[in-house]
Amino acid sequence: MSCTLIEQALQVCEERAQLDGGFITSSRDTREHLAIWFGSLDPGREHFAVMALTTRNQLIDKRILFEGTISKAHVYPREVFRYLLAIDNCGAFIIAHNHPSGDATPSGADIAISKVIRDTAKVLDIEFLDSLVIAGADVISLAEERLI
Repeated sequence: MSCTLIEQALQVCEERAQLDGGFITSSRDTREHLAIWFGSLDPGREHFAVMALTTRNQLIDKRILFEGTISKAHVYPREVFRYLLAIDNCGAFIIAHNHPSGDATPSGADIAISKVIRDTAKVLDIEFLDSLVIAGADVISLAEERLI
């Protein structure tokens, strides 16, 4: 897929979000946006991203916080929360990462780090909405699968 096509698809997702006031209104929209966004990144590396939201699920910011190798990215919860706490009005968030292998099945490590982040978010009173694993067009929600 060409960079121009990916950029156009991201623009459509962002325009759709603007029509909704920038709010994350469905898991479908989140999945589509993440699949396209991650599709624009180096497919041979694992990337870990955070989407910062208001308490009403309005997207404030999104960022790739960690980049790894073909099989893993080191994720530091401290850095996730440093990023989130620096954003005014951040009351909720979603984390996501890709699997360059093409298999979106969450690993034991994926579930473990998601639980650490979930538990830390409770202490800091920031709502943790979901952890998603992306492999191409496949996106698995750990919350929907009841893994976190």
